[in-house]
Amino acid sequence: MIRTLLSGILTLVITGQLFATEGNIDWLEGPAVAKMGNNLAEITIDSSYIFADGNDARRLMSMIGNPPSNLEVGLISPINNALAWFVLFEYKNVGYIKDDDKNKIDEKKILKNIKQGTDASNAERVKMGGRPLEVIGWYEKPHYDESTNNLVWAILAVSGNDTIVNYNTRLLGRSGYTSVVVVASMEQLNQIKPEIEKLLSTFTYTKGKKYSEFVKGDKIAEYGLAALVAGGAGAAAVKFGLFKVLAKAWKLVVIGIAAFALSLKKLFSKLLGMEKKEKRDLPK
Repeated sequence: MIRTLLSGILTLVITGQLFATEGNIDWLEGPAVAKMGNNLAEITIDSSYIFADGNDARRLMSMIGNPPSNLEVGLISPINNALAWFVLFEYKNVGYIKDDDKNKIDEKKILKNIKQGTDASNAERVKMGGRPLEVIGWYEKPHYDESTNNLVWAILAVSGNDTIVNYNTRLLGRSGYTSVVVVASMEQLNQIKPEIEKLLSTFTYTKGKKYSEFVKGDKIAEYGLAALVAGGAGAAAVKFGLFKVLAKAWKLVVIGIAAFALSLKKLFSKLLGMEKKEKRDLPK
């Protein structure tokens, strides 16, 4: 079980300590049980992690240069300087998503559409200062875990000399789903995947908000699992603050990657410059 925002966009050297130096981020250090949203869910972090709530997650998104979606409910980062990745959680109150099509996800058709959408959006990507992006295939094919009601998939792409993994997890609940994006380099993702799976296994919705607690009369989402992967008509209407884009159908999955990569570079330069300034200001 793993998502991610998410997404291995480029090699990050941003640590929890660097993030904490600006924006008055009130990090919760593990071991602890971190609360998400308005009594929405919780996740258990050990001493390896730090957690920022929704308000601080929005501040961090602003630091990156992306307008917050106002759907953020938390962000987790490793406290260890040797690791440089983070996990963003957003909650979409779209209604109960039926999993009737769990065995009907056409991975070949979805991948074809994603490739076509990526090719079509490359001109805009270049205008934004990015490089063309080519989707290679699935890093991990879409799969749904009925026991946890989690949907997982990952796209493998290349841009110039960079290999990109767009890694996603959707944690289904009674009234919507939590979108989880893992932001890391491909090399890091290969190493930390077991850690992420263990971390997300501790995520749980609060009583009354679990997928299994659906009752007749609850709001039903207008789309199913396949649309979540493809960024279908319903899911595409949701604005992803992390991707800084509104899109239709399959374009949602791919069009924001370049913009986010550029934003991360901005943040890296900003933080690195700050770190150098701190070193210059140290007493001799």
